[in-house]
Amino acid sequence: MIDLKHFKNKYPLMEIQDIIKLYLQAYLGPAHLMPNKDRLKQNLLIEYEECKNLNYQYDLFEDIGDIYTRVYIKPYFEKMKSFDKLIEAFEKSIETNLNFDNYKKEIRKLINEDNKEFINEYLNSSSVLISHSSRYRENYFPHYLVIKRKYKNEVMKMKSKVYFSSKITKESVLNLYKILGVKLEGNVAIKVHSGEPGNQNFLRPDFWKDIIKEVNGTVVECNTAYEGRRNTTKKHLETFKEHGWNAFPIDLLDAEGPDLVLDIPNGKVIKKNYVGKDITKYDSMLVLSHFKGHPMGGYGGAIKQLSIGLASSYGKAYIHGAGEVEKIWTSDHDLFLKSMADAASSIVEYFKGNIVYINVMKNMSVDCDCCAVAEDPCIKDIGILISTDPVAIDQACIDLVYSCDDEKKDHLIQRIESRNGILTIKASAELGFGSREYELIKVD
Repeated sequence: MIDLKHFKNKYPLMEIQDIIKLYLQAYLGPAHLMPNKDRLKQNLLIEYEECKNLNYQYDLFEDIGDIYTRVYIKPYFEKMKSFDKLIEAFEKSIETNLNFDNYKKEIRKLINEDNKEFINEYLNSSSVLISHSSRYRENYFPHYLVIKRKYKNEVMKMKSKVYFSSKITKESVLNLYKILGVKLEGNVAIKVHSGEPGNQNFLRPDFWKDIIKEVNGTVVECNTAYEGRRNTTKKHLETFKEHGWNAFPIDLLDAEGPDLVLDIPNGKVIKKNYVGKDITKYDSMLVLSHFKGHPMGGYGGAIKQLSIGLASSYGKAYIHGAGEVEKIWTSDHDLFLKSMADAASSIVEYFKGNIVYINVMKNMSVDCDCCAVAEDPCIKDIGILISTDPVAIDQACIDLVYSCDDEKKDHLIQRIESRNGILTIKASAELGFGSREYELIKVD
């Protein structure tokens, strides 16, 4: 929906062709094929040179409807010093299946006695592309690029910071949290993996006790969707006690229904996420992840904790089934991986980014902590990572596995690659709640 009155007030000299261009961008976005990236970059740099000395107050973003926004070149380049992220977002914003009929229907609604000849001529032309009027260009200097609004945060992100320590101790976990310098406010949920009984690799409560004490939060988990000793509230609470988690306040978020349903309007596969309703008790979250392999996801890290980890028992089946619970173990594999990214995005949105992620690269088996019978670790311990970006921290862990000098790393890499594990990271980055670009900051 376009607030035409707003734009007429903002740009009182706009003409009918400027209004048409506004509608074109609001309904069709960048309605043309992607040019050569290098050429586009050169053109943007040329445009910046043309407008950088203009005494005109640009907005950085100008939303032009529910889906698209204009990003003004001058303030953007002065802040970011590069057009690379903007070009990536522009490319992802181009749609191939455009509804021209709906767009033209909206344009016809603009017809009046003064403009009907111009609009009819435009609608009968072979192209929908149109330029700003000379008067508009001379007064408002429209140097911008159109992208989808959902990429606004992404194009403004510098490289995400991921802090790393090779010392794997509970003291190191706490030190990294203090170095990160982010204080989790309010009632803090601490997402852990309680560990399936029989599994020898999961990280024990004692390892986490200093950081749990520091944030003064509540350990949270959700029931599983498969047979074992964590698939009912009764059995799961017994497992918590057996493993020593009852040394802390604990909360099974889906101990009692009904589930809380989070909408995912931009989800690529699923549009809803079913989570334990008790998540509403919390204002922020600390996600504690044991990085390792996984029999289905290829690897398990922060994104899996956000998605499968925080989904209710029903929600886990819904994600695994890519929206069809009855296909929990038979859905298309890549759709399952993308569904994890969709679900994770809803948690990030729910907490408005008030989440810190810690990944520990220790006891790295090809199997998950949800396996009662798991392979022993196949690769030497690497370290601990912390970040506010779940995509960056998982990508950093993957990169550290590939770059390490352990002769046995191929076994873990084969597990990741055979399950196409990197797809979850790619899909998450495309959804815009994190970046694969990061700066790894070593603290020791």
